[in-house]
This record gives sequence, C-alpha cells and structure tokens, in this order.
Amino acid sequence: MTITMAELPDLGKHCGLGSCKQIDFLPILCNFCQTYFCKEHIFTDDHLCKAVNSSAPKVLGKIGTHECSFPNCCHRDVSRLECPGCSKHFCLTHRFPDTHSCISYVPPKEYMPETSKLVRKIQEKAVQLSRPMVGKSSKMSAKVQLMKIKQKAIGLNNIPQEEKVFFLVKSEKGDIPVFVSKYWSVGKAVDSIASLCNVVNNNHKLNVPKLCLFKEDTNLYDRTGAKIMELVESEFSHSGSTHTLKLFISE
Repeated sequence: MTITMAELPDLGKHCGLGSCKQIDFLPILCNFCQTYFCKEHIFTDDHLCKAVNSSAPKVLGKIGTHECSFPNCCHRDVSRLECPGCSKHFCLTHRFPDTHSCISYVPPKEYMPETSKLVRKIQEKAVQLSRPMVGKSSKMSAKVQLMKIKQKAIGLNNIPQEEKVFFLVKSEKGDIPVFVSKYWSVGKAVDSIASLCNVVNNNHKLNVPKLCLFKEDTNLYDRTGAKIMELVESEFSHSGSTHTLKLFISE
C-alpha cells in the first residue's frame, strides 16, 4: 500500500525561510520569531531572524548552542554538558575532568601500591634472569666443547701438553679440532691451522686476501702479533672455543 503526502496533511512542516520552503518531518521552532525551520536554517544567522534584538541573549549567533570551554575547541552542542567539578560546558571529547584539567580533578590513587611494587620487582628480576650471561656462558660452553674435542684434536707433536690450547676450527674443509701452543703468535697459529686443515694460505704474499681467524664476527687480523696466551688470559678466547678460518681482504 502506498501512502501519499495528501493522505498525511499534518505530517511535517515547510521551512519558514522563503527561499527554502523544504518540508521537514522534524521541524525546529525558533525561540525568537516562533517560526518553524528545517535543520539547515534553524540558527538565527541562517534565516536572518528579525526578532533577535540587542537585549536578547546571544550565544555566538546560534540558537540553543553551547560552545565547548576547552581552549581552541570550536565544537558546539545543542544540549549543555556541564562538568560537575567546574560547572563549565564541554563537548563530548572534553567532558571528563581529566581531559580538560578540571580544578576539582584528583588523580586516582594507585590500587594496592605495595602489591604493585612487588609485581614490578618480580618483573625486573625476570628480565635480568632472561638476559644472556655472555662472558660466563661463552667460557662454560668452551669447557664443554673442550672435553669433546680434546681427544680428536690434531697439531704438532712437539708441543708439550701444558702448552696446548685447543680450538674447533670451522673452515672450507669442515669443522676440525686442532691445538696450538699458547706461546705462539696469532699469525703463527693461523699458518699452523691452515696447514693442518689443508687450506691454501698466501699470508706470506703481498696485496692478496689474508687468511684469518674469526671469533664470531671479530677478526683477529689486527692481533697477528699477539700471543695465544694473551687472548686466553684476557678471556677474549678460551681453550675449546670455536673459531672460523676464512679469507679477509685488508685495506
């Protein structure tokens, strides 16, 4: 069934502005001229209300609007949202006391402060325990590996047992356990390890990539004159540590 406007003559009203006359099903009555207008022309400035005079209260030229009291906020509301603390009107965004720095606002106290403090301590301790103990962990893993490679390591037979320092060397030939003398320089140890691992070594030549030992990403090229025992005593390396033998292009 179709309902036409002729059948509902009292439904809605035409906008009182002569240039509009649009029918509005929810017309709004102007408080000054007592004329109905559509939502687009309800404000006094929009329909050039002649009933407004200098003695009538004005709210920024808008009927029934309330400007938000928050600095630099231009939002206006038809209904007044008054803050119970400072009795000022604020828009929906700034209506809460903590959002407009209300003079009566008191920050809530921390619930169960002692419990919160205890929880923070437990969390901090858990974070500390989760951090890797790099120095101790490296030394311990070297000791464990030393026990595994000691019996299989290869090296020069004339090195006394008390002078031996063991390494697991990763090279192009695979993982090979070796031992060197703690009194050797890093350069001499590299030459011996290269020979033991059957890796080509051109360190005696100029302007060619140098064969070097690496501990993780640290290159020992600049320590070729240092003694193996100095690296062990400074805990830069340990007997049983893993080193990589690979080429390094020096500048």
